[in-house]
Order: sequence, then structure tokens, then C-alpha cells
Amino acid sequence: MMALNQKHYFSLAIRILGIVSLVGLLWFSQGERARLAAAAPLLPWQSTLPESVTINGRVTHGGGGELPAEMEVLLVVYEDMTVKMQQVTGVDADGYFEFLEVPVRSGWAYLVSVIHQEVPFYSDLITADDLAFVSEISLPVKIYDSTRDTSGLRAEAVQVSIDFSEPGMLRVAQSYTIANPSALVVLPAEADGAVLTFSLPANAQQVSLADGELGGRFIRAGDQVGDRQAVLHHERQHTVAYAYQVPYTRGYTLELILPVETRSLSVMAPANGVRLKGTGLNDAGTRDAQGQTMRLFTASNLPAGEVVKLEISGRPRDPGDPVSTSSLSIGLAGLALAVIASAVVVSRWTKHEPPAAEGTYLVGNGSDEPVEYWLEQIASLDDLQRSGQIDPAVYEARRAELKSRLHKIRQRDEQ
Repeated sequence: MMALNQKHYFSLAIRILGIVSLVGLLWFSQGERARLAAAAPLLPWQSTLPESVTINGRVTHGGGGELPAEMEVLLVVYEDMTVKMQQVTGVDADGYFEFLEVPVRSGWAYLVSVIHQEVPFYSDLITADDLAFVSEISLPVKIYDSTRDTSGLRAEAVQVSIDFSEPGMLRVAQSYTIANPSALVVLPAEADGAVLTFSLPANAQQVSLADGELGGRFIRAGDQVGDRQAVLHHERQHTVAYAYQVPYTRGYTLELILPVETRSLSVMAPANGVRLKGTGLNDAGTRDAQGQTMRLFTASNLPAGEVVKLEISGRPRDPGDPVSTSSLSIGLAGLALAVIASAVVVSRWTKHEPPAAEGTYLVGNGSDEPVEYWLEQIASLDDLQRSGQIDPAVYEARRAELKSRLHKIRQRDEQ
């Protein structure tokens, strides 16, 4: 019984820690309102906020399945990223729940969550401002079943770029955009395992990941990089991007093993002095990419497990970085991010569409993701920081970047 209680409280603590960071992202607008309110405070009888409200809702199954028995619903109330209170309640036979007499104070925020088959699902997050003139509010939660079967996943796009800017090295960046068209959340086959694994040369050096760390979201096992992050239901932009370098003299054969069915594969290489060939690849001609002339190779509708061999020889006659003129200074992590941003441009090339104007938010950098996606990314990053699995400087830089992206997405949605 003691072990069961410890597991229960540990699960509850993880849920609280995993979502507490989400609330802080609201304060960039909340803080200004609080400052103005302090300058001219309302008298008690002028306040539009109730003393308390009833928060209710219904847990429904997005896949049409049955709700599990004895499901618990967690309500957490925050103020400035600090947990002010929390309550746990159950649901009735139809999934309805209710929290009575929940206190309301200016600057507080409210979030309801449910864990189903190891996956947390959240309601909308509301602030006290949403509770003006009301006595109750509904925060429904939709859950989905999970599976450990990855056969339903597919890669909408696989992007590969090669770079010779490091003397004696071939630098490679690979990006996979994974889609999950089903109503199931795809989990790792084992508790500490990966959902999907991605090929990596045995002699790869300085492996760098664009959105996570080895030992955190990602693991490395020999010639593979594994992604532990669950692929959510109906997700279209689950991106895995990484870069590495291998010793290079006169030539190299790079083998790509596609983990899932792939709709589109594109490979970019410098056009001036570099030769690349591979079975099943189509030469799509040259393109200009940020001042560099690149040759584009494409393939489509490749099955899971397909081995694509890229035979690379020669060197660029005009040395330079074909992805970004500054990628040498930003390192392999920057190269991995650059190949994500370039993926949408390649997609447009293959469709004979003009590239997006400079400064446009592209699919490859996650601009089409909903706000909830970025909140979950920040929560995952905070989990790594709390467990000591990420360098403090990397954590601060990455969190600031995610918050900046979230702020821009919010601004876009408000337009």
C-alpha cells in the first residue's frame, strides 16, 4: 500500500511540475495589467471578480472509446508561476466533474488536467480576468488512447543537407517531419526507450540536436539516435533534426535508413565541384540558397526500412557553408536548425513555387503549431532542467527562444 501511495503522489507531483512552467508565459500581458491596477486600484465594491466560482467540465474520449473507471481530475491554481492551491476530484459515469467554491483573485490562473495511459491531457488555461461577472465556468478535457505501435506514423518530409565548411570533415544535417494521422498517442515501446530511431554513421562525431539533449528527449545507441517524445494524436509537425560530422578525404558513402514510410525525401549538396548520386534519387537541378548554388535531389513514396545510399565525392571549388554563411560559427546545432528552416523552401522548389520572403515564418520552424505545442515544449524543457539533464546555459537560451516563439504565435493568433 505504501508503494502505491508513493507512486500516486509522485505522479501527482510530476503533473504539477510539468505544467507549472506553462503559467509563467501568461505574465508578459498579465504583468502590465497588474501594474496598471496597482496604480489605480478598484474599491472592493467596484471589483468585477467574484469571491469564488465553480469550475466544472467533462472528460470526453476523442477517439470515441470508453472512459476509464475512477479517473482523477486535477485542478491547479497559480500565481506568478507559484502553485497557490490544488484540488483532486473524480468524474461521474458520464465524465462530468466539478470543483466548488474555488477562490478567485486577480492575477491567478487555472488549469485542469487528466492523465490517461501515461499521457497528460489539459484543458484550456484561464486567468481570473476570464471569470469576471460569472459564477461558474467549464473547462472540458479531451483524452485519447495510446499505442506503442509505430506502423501508423509516416514522414511527410525528410531533408538532408551536406556541408564542407569544416576542413577534413563532411558535415551532415538531417530533419524528419513525422505525422501521426491517427487518434492515438504513440508512446515508446519500453519505458526508457524511444518511439522512433534515426540512422547515424558509426563514426559520427559531435552529434548535436536541434530540440533536445542526449540523455533527455534523445538517446544514442550505437549507430542510431532515438527520440523518446510521444507523437501526439493527429500531429503533423513532430520534428526531429540533428547534425553531425564524419571524417572526409575524397569521398564518403552515407546510408540513410528511413524509420517510417516517407512521402518526400530531398537532399541538398553544393553544386560546384561536389558529386552526389544515389539509387532512386532524381536530379531536380540547381537552386540558389542564401547565395550558394545547390543541387537538389529528390525521391518520394519510400517504404519504412528503405536504405538510401548517398555516394558523395569531390569538394566545393568555392569553399563555404551551403546552408548558412554563419553555420560554422554557430556549430552543428545551428546547422540542424538551419536544415529545418530550409525544408519548406525545398518543398516549394519541388512544387515550382517561389521561396517565402525573408522573415516569413515557415512550416519548418513550427510556426503552424498551436500554442499548446509550445507550452508542452517548455514544460518538457523544464523537466530536463529540474532533473539536471541539461546544461544551465543551454536551458536558459533554449527557454528564451521558446518563449519568444510562443509570444510571436500569440501575436499572430490575435491578428
